[in-house]
Amino acid sequence: MQKRSESSLVKPVRLDAVDEVIASKYCLGPGCFTFVQFRIGAVNGWVNLNVDDHPAADPKVLNPLVRMFAERVRQVQQGEEPTASAR
Repeated sequence: MQKRSESSLVKPVRLDAVDEVIASKYCLGPGCFTFVQFRIGAVNGWVNLNVDDHPAADPKVLNPLVRMFAERVRQVQQGEEPTASAR
């Protein structure tokens, strides 16, 4: 079993209409990933982005991806089909 070689919080991701966001990065052996957990009301969501050659995901990639999932949660809560895309 590999031990976690690095773990740290990443700057908070700013998302409108999201109650709480926690971002962190982890490196396990040669691979790293960034993990973002968010909450909208009673719904918890998370995004895990693997990056092999960098210690954390680029915010230009990560933030639109998290926003997309948060928007999809809001769409479902409003009875709509989840059609949001990363932009």
